[in-house]
Amino acid sequence: MKDRHPITPYPIRMPPELRDALEKASAAGNRSLHAEIISRLEQTFMPNSISSEALTQLAADLAEARFREHLHSIKMQNVSEILDELFREIERRELTDELSDAVSGFYDLEKLANTTRTSHQDMWSKHFELQSQMKEALEKLEASTSDAAPKRGLGSKPKTPKK
Repeated sequence: MKDRHPITPYPIRMPPELRDALEKASAAGNRSLHAEIISRLEQTFMPNSISSEALTQLAADLAEARFREHLHSIKMQNVSEILDELFREIERRELTDELSDAVSGFYDLEKLANTTRTSHQDMWSKHFELQSQMKEALEKLEASTSDAAPKRGLGSKPKTPKK
């Protein structure tokens, strides 16, 4: 009968402690005692070869690193979108404050006209100047909110106080 292995067997004697250590290592690595001995001999004499376990671990490490990189890019994209929205909101609030200041100035002018009898022509030129500022601020606000968010009713005419 022919042996199924083309390699000639080589009986080896070893101290019982060494055999016990090899058997424990082979059990931990889920391989036979023979496979454990061959693996260790290959590591000693062929250091450039990589075991299949090492390749599997490297592949797993690479896959994990790529996954973490992908998660990081998703997080960075989300952070970028949040920052963009915050900057748009800041700009809307600044424009709203500018419009509020113009409206406040308009009401102050009306009060001034009622309490003091300043020059009629000076009062109306200031009135039209403030009215123009209000229109500009309102146009800026509407332009910034038309792309990012629905209008919040800021485009309506302000109520004038009764005299």
